[in-house]
Amino acid sequence: AEFDARYEKARARMAEDGLDALLVTSEPNYRYFTGHRSQFWVGNARPFLALIFADRAPLAIAASSEAATFENTSWIEDYRPYVGFADAAVDLLVEAIRENGLEAGRIGVDYGEEMRLGMPLTNFEALKAALPKVAFVDGAPTLWALRLFKSPAETAYKRKAMEIACEAFDRCWQETRAGMSEIEIQRRMHVAMIELGAHHVGWLPCTSGRGDFRFSQEPTERKVETGDIVWIDAGCTYHGYWSDVNRVAAVDEANEVQRETYRKNHELTQRMVAAIRPGLPVSEIVEVWKTVATELGIPEDFARFGRLGHGSGIQMLEPPSVWDKDDTELEPGMIIHLEPKTFNEYGCYQVEEVVVVTGNGSDYLTREAPAELPVTSGS
Repeated sequence: AEFDARYEKARARMAEDGLDALLVTSEPNYRYFTGHRSQFWVGNARPFLALIFADRAPLAIAASSEAATFENTSWIEDYRPYVGFADAAVDLLVEAIRENGLEAGRIGVDYGEEMRLGMPLTNFEALKAALPKVAFVDGAPTLWALRLFKSPAETAYKRKAMEIACEAFDRCWQETRAGMSEIEIQRRMHVAMIELGAHHVGWLPCTSGRGDFRFSQEPTERKVETGDIVWIDAGCTYHGYWSDVNRVAAVDEANEVQRETYRKNHELTQRMVAAIRPGLPVSEIVEVWKTVATELGIPEDFARFGRLGHGSGIQMLEPPSVWDKDDTELEPGMIIHLEPKTFNEYGCYQVEEVVVVTGNGSDYLTREAPAELPVTSGS
């Protein structure tokens, strides 16, 4: 029922956008429509492709080695296996497009905004050369119009992923103590998420102390000291849907400056959450941030952040972007992450909250961060 609903919405949207089909090539889009789950996305030699038609059943093209996995995980009946590599996949794709009478059709491809083509560019050029009358156009607007709005099933998966991450933070802080390295702390967080039911952990930066704004760097051998602020951003998946939750804690003890800075960041974040409602342009969230940050005496350092939040779903980072240039109006079913950072001489303070927009406001997917700065209790 879930995939049937996605397909019906896709057909309606393609008709609205004047598309005969969508060609999806990236893992998120392919999985969104086919349900086919494979770990072979680690390689680039054998692409996964699907054609989603506006007026008939879809088809998928994947390596012959995927046959059993495809049968076990996908709802699509028309699976076309290929032997070999990308050239063989494109040959089947050309054949399928011709077979369905789209030699002069208009096909949207997932290569636009916040998307990447899932086949080598040389193969895509070969595809266009083989079908010179086909209009291959940017399919991202159509795809995001579908994926921005999460179904109840998708929202439930997101909520579970957030629940796993939030509970894992509790475990991690209970085990963290002075003298441990960032790598050790990250490892404990990783293990906790897997033990709590995460299917995959794909994003887990961990930094401590001042941090030097290294929020995408791998953790280091630096040993945390009493009073350090530890910052972790937790990205795990549950049935393919990502968490992405940030929390901080002080190691063993905290001073009043740290506690007060944390309180202000917490209040700032919660007041941004309170502003979320249908019809609100995303750019207005930035205005809320500016107003509250000024009121609380928090420096406005927007240029350093680039944005204050984002959407998410089957990808950890999705549109919209919470910055002053995005005027997307919030609608029920959209998921928004709010993650303003605050800095002082002791480190970074951040309590990322994730909500789904409802008919009259929003609903937390994260467990609301503690109002007071957590202090680790490892021994």
